[in-house]
Amino acid sequence: MKKLFLFVLILTNFSLFAQDRNEDSGEYTHRHKRYDKNYFTIGFYTGTYIGKKPVYEKNYFINSVATEIEYFKFSDLSIYIKGLYEFTQTSFYDLMGYYPSSNQTFNEPYTNRIVFSFGGRYYAGSKHSKVNPYLQAGLNQEGSFVDNYSATTTYSGGIVYTSNYHKYYTIRFGLNIGVGFNIKLGKRLNFDMKYDLQKSLSKDDRDWSDHPEGFNAFSVLAGVKYDL
Repeated sequence: MKKLFLFVLILTNFSLFAQDRNEDSGEYTHRHKRYDKNYFTIGFYTGTYIGKKPVYEKNYFINSVATEIEYFKFSDLSIYIKGLYEFTQTSFYDLMGYYPSSNQTFNEPYTNRIVFSFGGRYYAGSKHSKVNPYLQAGLNQEGSFVDNYSATTTYSGGIVYTSNYHKYYTIRFGLNIGVGFNIKLGKRLNFDMKYDLQKSLSKDDRDWSDHPEGFNAFSVLAGVKYDL
């Protein structure tokens, strides 16, 4: 993990601060081409996000929507911020590990997951390229919400007992690396598709079996992006 983090820092350093020497004047200039006018893009996406417990995906295909804002200073480098909302479906069994018996009823909880990402991208092409692949790396904040839920048991003699479990919110921070490509559909309209892997830097203290080793989540998103 330390090697991966070090690699990202080195790659960012060489990309952002790399310079070329002018052989005629002897001066050093920034290697990346500046745009005459900085610009933003806004993107709208749908796709799949697969994360960790305590909440679970509603399905494994189309379960998320996302919005992203990207800022370009140079032709091949950008920074972005993205917000993703995942539709989840988490049962009492998923949370507690057992099914209801004949004399029990479960009040299933409402759950969701919201992920914020911030990072940078390196583009192989330029703004005007028809197809423009890119690499990205950044930081994630993954928040999982579990609302109130309960189990009601009816005993012989009509005695009813309800166990109530209070809502809670779990936050994880992590790193992400990914790849994607941008296809130009018009002067300002683009199709964008991205795939990324996420490495958690923290664990859920409520779950003793939660370990942050390896990659813990991934997403595949596709959508349209508009140059502002």
